[in-house]
Amino acid sequence: MGASATEGASDESGAPSTATVTSGGVSADGTGTTADTTPTDSSGTPDSSEDDDDGPGIYYDLGVIPDTPTNGNECDDKGGGKGGGGGGGGPDFSFIWVANSQEGTVSKIDTQSLEEVGRYRTRADANGSPSRTSVNLNGDVAVANRTGGVVKIISDVASCPEPGNTSSGAADVKPFPDGCVDWFTPIAYSSNRPVAWTSGTFSGVTCRYENTKLWTSGGNGPGQIDVMYLDGETGEIEQTVPIPEANWDGFGIYGGASDADGNFWGSQLSVGHLVFVDVDSFDHEAYPMPLNGYGMTVDEQGRA
Repeated sequence: MGASATEGASDESGAPSTATVTSGGVSADGTGTTADTTPTDSSGTPDSSEDDDDGPGIYYDLGVIPDTPTNGNECDDKGGGKGGGGGGGGPDFSFIWVANSQEGTVSKIDTQSLEEVGRYRTRADANGSPSRTSVNLNGDVAVANRTGGVVKIISDVASCPEPGNTSSGAADVKPFPDGCVDWFTPIAYSSNRPVAWTSGTFSGVTCRYENTKLWTSGGNGPGQIDVMYLDGETGEIEQTVPIPEANWDGFGIYGGASDADGNFWGSQLSVGHLVFVDVDSFDHEAYPMPLNGYGMTVDEQGRA
């Protein structure tokens, strides 16, 4: 069973008619920062004539303002679409995705209401045994089936290919593909485990992260372990990188993550190798692991 969460920021980042003074500080619980904006007139003096309709201020749970669009683009003044590129205010959506391996489905749960708002088959035969999930900065999820195949599901129902034919909850599982399934890519391997999105590039025109890519890996036996690089919009496999150094223990590469530059890092379950694949050249390195591996992640400095 695997889970990933995403929270998409509001688009209400438009430039006000007057300048603003921003003050910030550590939140009361010490987990993040707060920011308050006060309108000013042309002299820089706070303008008390403007009403503050934004409540007590903006709360950033990351501790810093994330990669947000700047004023002056198409996403300002409440324009644009859903996703993680907006400014302050409440989230447009906040879901966690949980793979139901034995059922062959993945659940979409609203983290604010704690309600399951969608459940989706991850393969036509319902025998995919989904496990790993990864959510991109637009809020869309990719799910890898242990027995082969990767599926992408759109988070924002209004943006789905068939919004009128999508699941509304646990008791409403549609035949595959659900109306919010964007694509499915067969992966012809006996073990298909890790899946990891790259960040892509934020567009101030579409208000979405574009040119997103997806890493995954599969294995069929000794000397048959590959890392694959997929187009996030179509699911097409753009590159396949053989990893002959990786040990075959029935799983191949078990955990995976993408760093800030879009490179792939993968670990093995037992004492195997830590694998690195360069996103530009697709050259790879395999570093012997001194200990048994399992899950993994990459920090902001690119350290696995």
